Amino acid sequence: MSQTPEPTPSRPALPADLPWGIHYLREDIQDLRQELRHGVGQLRGEMKELRGEVSAQINDLRGEMKELRSEVNSRLQTEIGGLRGEFNTRLHTEISALRSEASTHFKWTIGTLITLAGMIVGVFKL
Repeated sequence: MSQTPEPTPSRPALPADLPWGIHYLREDIQDLRQELRHGVGQLRGEMKELRGEVSAQINDLRGEMKELRSEVNSRLQTEIGGLRGEFNTRLHTEISALRSEASTHFKWTIGTLITLAGMIVGVFKL
């Protein structure tokens, strides 16, 4: 009485309506994949559009920065030019005043020396 056990299949037996269920699941998975691809495509499109907008804003900012830099440079050049002119005017005024003062001191010194020389000559002649 040896009974041979029934061979166990490697896969369990599937009910008859299961292939229909698998078919519907497969269709659902394909639909989900398609929706996912569509969503990814939309996301990529939005990202590309956003990148374009950001790039345009960056270019606008670069243009504004260039304009501001030019404006600041021109203002600085104007201010520096004004200060340079004012400095030159003051310098020339100061130099002229010093020349005049030195000339006056020189004249007094020469006059005093001539007077002293005359007095010395007069003392020796007496």
